Amino acid sequence: MRNLISKLILLIIPIFIFIIWLVIHNQDKVNKTIKRQTTEFNSQFKGFNQQFSNRQASKPAPARPARKIANNQELNKNINSGIGNF
Repeated sequence: MRNLISKLILLIIPIFIFIIWLVIHNQDKVNKTIKRQTTEFNSQFKGFNQQFSNRQASKPAPARPARKIANNQELNKNINSGIGNF
């Protein structure tokens, strides 16, 4: 029985090594495919954004708000009036 188990282990070791090699080899192919697809998607997405982007969005925001808010109560009052006392 002991002899059979040792022979079985010796036969299984190369199979495990081969399976590990297959996984690593296949992962390299998958990584290359994902890189190609990501590059293609990014170029298409960049082109879409350039075509439909808002030209005014690139302007810098004003440095300060037009009117300073004194406290939280005033802020809440402004928000409530802005949404129509919802």
